[in-house]
Order: sequence, then C-alpha cells, then structure tokens
Amino acid sequence: MKKVFLLLLVSLFVVTSCSKDPDVLPEKKDKSKGKLEKFIEKSEEGTITTTFTYGENGFVKEQEMNYAVNLGTEDEINEKMKLIYFYNSNDYVEKIEVFVKDVHTGTLTYVYSADGKVKKVVHKEEGKEYPITTVLYKYNEKGWVIEEKEEEMEDSASTPEITITNYEHDTKGNIIKRSGNRRSTQVYTYDDKKNPVYNMFPDNFPNVSNGESLVLQFSKNKNNITSKGWEGETPRTFIYTYDDRGYPISGKVKDMKDSPTQTLFYKK
Repeated sequence: MKKVFLLLLVSLFVVTSCSKDPDVLPEKKDKSKGKLEKFIEKSEEGTITTTFTYGENGFVKEQEMNYAVNLGTEDEINEKMKLIYFYNSNDYVEKIEVFVKDVHTGTLTYVYSADGKVKKVVHKEEGKEYPITTVLYKYNEKGWVIEEKEEEMEDSASTPEITITNYEHDTKGNIIKRSGNRRSTQVYTYDDKKNPVYNMFPDNFPNVSNGESLVLQFSKNKNNITSKGWEGETPRTFIYTYDDRGYPISGKVKDMKDSPTQTLFYKK
C-alpha cells in the first residue's frame, strides 16, 4: 500500500523521509539464533565436546566433535572428527564430508525419491571405489522411517552383510521401539519438552539413530528421551534441567553414581 501511495503523490512532491537507499540490502535474519551451539559431555573416561555452526538456511553446516577420552589406547585420546554438510537448492542434505584429525576420510551421499524423502544414503571411504555402506529407508504414510536396511561391504567382491532395523513411533513421531535382525529390541520414553536436534536439520532428514551420546540421544525426535532400555528389563532413566523455552540445558542419568553429565549451550 505504501508503494501505491507514493506513486500517486510523485507528481506533487518527492517523499524522501520514507524512501530507502537502493544500494543498502536489508539485514538477513539469523535463522540459527537460539539453536544448539555446543554440548559438553563429561564422564569418568573424559570429555567429549561437540560444536555446531549453521548456514544461512538455518541448518547445521559443520559439526565438530573433540574427544579427550582415555579408553585404554593412546590413539583414542584427543581425537577430532568434523562433519561438513552440503545442501541442494531445496535445502535438502546433499552430502556430508567426513574428516578425522583434519584428514578427509569419506563422503555420505543422499539420494531422494520424487516426493522428497531420503531413499538411500551411500557411504564411501577415501581411496575406495565401492561404498562401504549403503542404507535404504522405508516410510509409513506419515513420512516416518519404519525400516532402515544397511548393506555393508568389506571389499568390492564381497557379498553385502545386511542389517535391518525397524522403528515404531508414538503419536508425535518419537521413536519408541527399535528392533531388527541383528539386535535386541530397545524401548524409549520421552518428556514433553523440545529436543534441540529436531530443528537443526531439514524436515526430511531421517529420524534414525545417528549415534547415541550418553545422555542426550542425538536423533531427530520431537522430544527428549527420558528412558531407554532393552525390552523386558529395567531401563536407564535420564533427568534434565530446562531453560525458559523448554530446551534442556543439562542432563544426567538418574540414580547412577558418577553419572555422565551433559551441558548444552545455545546460540544467542
């Protein structure tokens, strides 16, 4: 409406107080503000620090993990791993480049179906022509992953070793059961608060087990895991403190002596 009004008055006078310098671009909104920037996990074995940086799309651009952990071998002390995420024009994850101690070790390439779902992830190691793993996904009508099929190759001539993982969900899409042909069944419960990982990646990034930290489960569930365990056994329970937005700022294992602890920091 303002532009129309100015055009009507242009023959009478020039309005300078409401005009904008055409050479000055509007300031871009920081889409990563308030998102998880760092978490520090401490245990008897040492400390793991994970940091995240974000691209203009508001999704993770780099994820760096620094391990100061003594697991009994000198090689596993002061380890560093970095993941660099690349996105296509639709802001889908296109590939992830993996670096260990600043040396490129492999690439994960994401392949999509016509409806925008990830149907396959291919992992190739540096120097190898064949994929060491290929992961295929099946979804239910709500778009949640219900089956993850991993084909692992030892060499280019070997028959792939197949691992199938099945997922069941609650009404919010949180994974409540994980089972498969090579694993026992695990069950999970959740709080009603916000999982910071949920909005760090695009909606179509698969919600599967992307590596489980000791407290915060690094998966794209909507809420935070409050218990996990083998089906039929007493589960391990997690407790959190939250900020005023409902995001966890610390966590630990309930009733566990010398529990690992986790502290979370968010971008301001």
